[in-house]
Amino acid sequence: MHKMTDPLKRFLRHKFKVPEEKVTSNQALEWCQNFLRGAWLTITVNEMHMERIHGGLSNYLYCCSLPDPIELQGDEPRKVLLRIYGESHKKHRGTLLIDSVVCTLLSERKLGPHVYGIFPEGRLEEFVE
Repeated sequence: MHKMTDPLKRFLRHKFKVPEEKVTSNQALEWCQNFLRGAWLTITVNEMHMERIHGGLSNYLYCCSLPDPIELQGDEPRKVLLRIYGESHKKHRGTLLIDSVVCTLLSERKLGPHVYGIFPEGRLEEFVE
């Protein structure tokens, strides 16, 4: 039987910090700044555009974007999809881990949206119009 690594054990034991139905703008900006860098580091929470996207079956989805007058500093995206795992994922952490691995592999092979970052509560992905 395969022995779990320490990071995997920590991931499976993690206590989710996001409220059931929403993520705050402050949390969203912090994730964007940590993973995207560039122009995202220059804006405040009041400048970031954040819109809830309805229709997710098991996740909470948000479109986070830079304001128009902000110039990009490198290859950071202007707009991203913030996916926050819903209650069904939180109850089935093994499935959550598999989903994250599959999405990352598809992203690396350019067969799915680019994954900019994964964190215990969700992930940041390329926003596909």
